[in-house]
Amino acid sequence: MFQATDYAALVRAIAYVLVTKPGAVVVKTTIVDGTITIGLTVDPGDRVRIAGEQGRTLKAIRVVLEAAAKKEKLRVVLETV
Repeated sequence: MFQATDYAALVRAIAYVLVTKPGAVVVKTTIVDGTITIGLTVDPGDRVRIAGEQGRTLKAIRVVLEAAAKKEKLRVVLETV
């Protein structure tokens, strides 16, 4: 069974590979009413790398999170800060 920290670790691992400054990656997790919200903060110069062309990379990260959460019947939301 996944925990909120597992989803945060997944997002952190994906973000580390995509950015040029992995030390600036910050992932914060909050849980409200059964919804896990993951806030992802990166260096301003790396925002484009996380978003990707027309937001495709960010959408792909969200799809991976949703697939992992679906098995546990959870709702996971990824926010970029």
